[in-house]
Amino acid sequence: MTEGRRQSGGGWLLAVSILLTVAIPASSLFNVFLGVRGLTAAVHVGGPLVAYMAIVVVLSAGAAAFSIAAGASLWLRRLFAVRLATRFTFVYVLTLGAGVFLSSLTTSIPKELGNILALTLGQELAREAMVTVTIHLYIRHFSRVNEYRV
Repeated sequence: MTEGRRQSGGGWLLAVSILLTVAIPASSLFNVFLGVRGLTAAVHVGGPLVAYMAIVVVLSAGAAAFSIAAGASLWLRRLFAVRLATRFTFVYVLTLGAGVFLSSLTTSIPKELGNILALTLGQELAREAMVTVTIHLYIRHFSRVNEYRV
């Protein structure tokens, strides 16, 4: 065993690592892409919509980077991996919640579009929250992951 690493890991832990290093970052980077497209359109509208779209882009890019770091630490079997992945789950859900909250503050968009945006963000928040809660419960409560706790 080398310093900073433990043996074992696989199965569901591998699935969690793939979610953290591939699936969640891909979703976040897609949100960055949509946010940049929205930002270019929002520049013509101005006001709080521009600020909202810029915040979405920054939060989504940060979530992608944090997710990759958390997943890579599990993948590489680092001793701090569980702590990092646990913190990611909290930060990610808070980030999604902030996106939903901020979207409700943007008054410069038509009401119908705002309702669609809120519904879409709410669905995304629910879906992503279920994934992150599942990841959180797995990494906090299963013995195989206990090897990676510090």
